[in-house]
This record gives sequence, structure tokens and C-alpha cells, in this order.
Amino acid sequence: MKNNEVRVLSALVVDDEPDFANLIAEVLEEDGFSVTSACDGVEAFEKVRIQKPDVITLDIQMPRKGGVEFYRELKSDSEFAEIPVVVVTGITKDDKDMENFVRAFLEVEHLPMPDAYVEKPIENDNFIRVVNDALRIESETADSDEIEDAGYALARTLPEISYEVAVDQVKNLLAEEGFGVLTEIDVKKTLKEKLDFDFRRYIILGACNPMLASQALTEEPYLGVLLPCNVVVMERTDGGSIVVAFDPMAAFDLVDNSKIEPIGGEVEAALRRVLTRIG
Repeated sequence: MKNNEVRVLSALVVDDEPDFANLIAEVLEEDGFSVTSACDGVEAFEKVRIQKPDVITLDIQMPRKGGVEFYRELKSDSEFAEIPVVVVTGITKDDKDMENFVRAFLEVEHLPMPDAYVEKPIENDNFIRVVNDALRIESETADSDEIEDAGYALARTLPEISYEVAVDQVKNLLAEEGFGVLTEIDVKKTLKEKLDFDFRRYIILGACNPMLASQALTEEPYLGVLLPCNVVVMERTDGGSIVVAFDPMAAFDLVDNSKIEPIGGEVEAALRRVLTRIG
């Protein structure tokens, strides 16, 4: 979402590690944010009351008042409940503290989930995109005509293309490139049915080009563990969509077989054409 009104956005960084808090502050300031910091939940809420921030980045494990307690207090206050919160923590998703954190939202108090979750250490550009998405802002680095190479995936952000239109176009374009869709996983529906968890619309399409797949499997029979080539369509908070395609070259790099490299190149080129032609 682009806004003609020039206004400096404010961010509150809540983290008890000074070096890391300074790093986050520097990354945000470079993107134009005005940043203040707090070392725990007590100080954080004091600063929220003094100057309501546009977004909060929140660590979980902190002295005096940790991230769970601060988040509970924030979301229980109608004046501040709508402030986007991005959890930035060294706790992995399998950690017991993270399990308790999520349970506080989903099971005990039915609090809303944080707007995003980022594990330390952060990758600067990705972190800014996450924060901007939480703010419903289209990042300046997210050109809708540009394909982003995430290392293991190719992605295109489509702020003007709705989720429904993106899904239809992706299926049609895949067919034109010789790909059949073998599987469709409706992640939103599955999470709702299995966990009663509300998630954005998100579908995983298992795409396969039979000719290229047969050539690759002939040369490397074990390669089937990497098939089909998944293509994801997800809904953006602003009504647009994001399409992400598996990058076969990233996976084929794991296989020591030069004969399949040209095949991977063909698949990658086809998926890039699909992404480019959407819209």
C-alpha cells in the first residue's frame, strides 16, 4: 500500500540484548523508521503509553516482564491492541517457551497471533519486508514485476492481483508450460480443520512436467524425493498475492550428477516464465 502522505513511521524494538536491539534499530532506521528501544516488557509498555508506535518488534525471553506477558497486556488494551507485532527471537519454533507462547494465543486466552515471526539472526532485507508486510505497506524493494530469488525458491509479489485470480492464472500458465498439477493442498482449510487455526488463504500446487520429470528420474532415480515442483500462492494482507515457486536448481545442486543440470535449467526457465506472465 503506497501512501502519498509523507510521514515517518515509528517502531519500538523490545529486546534485552543491547547489541541485537541496536542492530534491529539500525536496519529499521535505514528504511526510514524512527526507532525507540526497550529492554523488557515493563519499559516497553511505558514507552507505548508515551508514544504509540506504528509497529513493535518483540523478543520473548526478557527479565521482569517477558514477551508473552507484554503481548497479553498489549492485546488486552483496546487503545493499543491494533499495533502490529513482529516476534523476533532466538527461540526456535520447537522450543518449549515457544510452545507456551503459541498456546497463550490459541488455547488459553484466544489472543490473536502476532503479525509475523522472525528467528534470529535476521536477514536484513527479509526482515524489512516482514515488518512492512505487517504494516500493510508495500516494500520499496518489492517490485511487482521483479522475480525475487530466495535461494531455494523464486517469488513474485503481486499487490494488484487477488488471490483467486493468481491461483487461476498460475494453473493455466503451468499447463501452457507442460506442467500438470498433481496435488492441491489448501493450507488455510487444513489448519482450520486440524487445529482450529485461522490462517491466510494459502495453497500449495504440486506441479510436474512429465517429460522433464521422466528424463531427470532416468538419470537420477532418487530425485523423486524432490518432486513434484511445488508452487505456492498466498494471500497478502492488502488484498494482493504472492506466488512462490520451488527453484529446482537449488535442489539439484545437492545432487552430484551433471547430467541433470540442463533438465533443472529447463524447469527453472519454465517456472520463471510462469511467474513473469502472471497479470
